[in-house]
Amino acid sequence: MDSRFLNTDMRMKMKKIFNKKTWLSLLSLLLAIPAFANNLLKPYHATYDVIRGGSSLGTATRMLEKTENGYVLSYESRIKFLFLSDNRKETSHFTIKDNQLTSQYYEMKRTGTGSDRHYQLFFEPNAIKRKMEEAPLKIDYQKHWLDNMSYQQQLALDMAAGKKKAHYAVVKRKGGTREYDFEFVKKDKLKLPYGELETIHVKRIYKNKDKAVNIWFAPSLNYSLVRLETIENGSIEMDIQLKSFQF
Repeated sequence: MDSRFLNTDMRMKMKKIFNKKTWLSLLSLLLAIPAFANNLLKPYHATYDVIRGGSSLGTATRMLEKTENGYVLSYESRIKFLFLSDNRKETSHFTIKDNQLTSQYYEMKRTGTGSDRHYQLFFEPNAIKRKMEEAPLKIDYQKHWLDNMSYQQQLALDMAAGKKKAHYAVVKRKGGTREYDFEFVKKDKLKLPYGELETIHVKRIYKNKDKAVNIWFAPSLNYSLVRLETIENGSIEMDIQLKSFQF
């Protein structure tokens, strides 16, 4: 047999094998994305110390729950400083598909010194309302809505996926969005009230250089938030550190 035909035949077979392997590899990768995200969304309950200037101001809790329709992420804190107090609770209901969260409902309650605050956001496919009977908020359409809690979980998933930068448009209570930009800083080993943890350090990018927000996620705890630090004019305003964690 002519070797040229043999070589051509072999090349055709190799091409078919390669295409099949490539297709299977891509399929495996696509199937792994939701499994990867769902594994990181394992329900948990975490408590935190809220610290300022080395003194404890109070405690905070953070909890992730699985529901029939998706997930619920909640945060609650009770803080006292001299004669000032701040008690708040935030709750976010969201769904996930292909590693992308989409908010369904958000609620925030705040009491304490100063004005109390309470508002809700109802997320529909093409609109967002503060009350079901009210007209929709004025806001540009987005395929995946995010609220003040769900973007934090999306950030954790994106950092776990190896992203170095992330951008989120978070819905504001009166309409419109607030833009959040984050970037990966480095891997850190932290000593916290919970114990020593290997973490990844992420910071929020501000145009105002006098402000800074640093966040640390722990891969060993499914990339849960283990520390959050806010800085203004070079001073640490608030430092929230993980105290206990339970799946």
